[in-house]
Amino acid sequence: MNSQTEPALQLADLIPGDVMLSMGPDEISKLLAWNGDSDYSHGMLVCDAENLIEAGVAGVRKVPLAERIQDHDEMLYIDVFRAVDGASRPRPAAALVPVTRKAESFDGYPYALNTLKQLGIFVAIRNKLPKKPIARWVVRIALDYLMTDEEGHLTCTELLYRAYNEADTTPKHALRPKIVVQPASDRPFPKIRWTKLWREVRALRKRRYSAADRAGFSVRTLGESNAEDVLAADVDAVPETHPLIDERALQRQLDRVQSKYAPLAARRQRMLRSQQVAGEIAGDWIDPKPDPQAVIPVDFQTSPSYVKLGRLAMR
Repeated sequence: MNSQTEPALQLADLIPGDVMLSMGPDEISKLLAWNGDSDYSHGMLVCDAENLIEAGVAGVRKVPLAERIQDHDEMLYIDVFRAVDGASRPRPAAALVPVTRKAESFDGYPYALNTLKQLGIFVAIRNKLPKKPIARWVVRIALDYLMTDEEGHLTCTELLYRAYNEADTTPKHALRPKIVVQPASDRPFPKIRWTKLWREVRALRKRRYSAADRAGFSVRTLGESNAEDVLAADVDAVPETHPLIDERALQRQLDRVQSKYAPLAARRQRMLRSQQVAGEIAGDWIDPKPDPQAVIPVDFQTSPSYVKLGRLAMR
């Protein structure tokens, strides 16, 4: 459905249990969406008439819906998806009460996930590495962060999936989302404002450095006299490769992440398998029981368990 013609939704159009997928206005969100083969970088769940629930940097928490639709610093747009039954009919709010109850049981969990770690997850699953050296440097930092992350962190889309999958229903898992395994797409690399990306990464790192820094890469190693000019350049003006981007080290770190996080590696293998069978069988390839840690926004965007209602009107 074209975003220019789809309905503009109001808060009154939402029901508890609706899935909200959003895109951030920042440069890291652009990388997240590109690496995740999606139009979105974040996911949330409507939990009652006034609030949504999400997993973010502050942990799992409720946020007023009225506040979120005014948060232009965090949200560029928010699209709403409603759960449907096997006949593709929208499920009523009463049928989704177990979902919101399960989601609210996570409220206050001390799980937080840095956006860089989220990017590392996307890269590990989709195995998409950008060509531009600054973007590859950011990916390397993201993978470094993920390697040092404590296990058990709840991602935004893991919260969504678990709320539906673990809802108290009869029979069990009656609302489990169907996940269609999507092969990597050829969507074009986004236009990145490099200065802004650089500043976002520095803010997220909070003086914590990684192996990417110890390798000696910096803005000035791109061979330009003015770092700000390099970062402000259009993506097509930045060189494709640079000798200080250690490609073997980047691949080794990606292999280590996939080894440490078995669900990510398993999801990666299923994605490769879906590419192999695409020309052999008709229909979509469904992952019958994905690990919740490896569920990402594209899975809800393409799931036959949901229908897109439209785009929420921002204020």
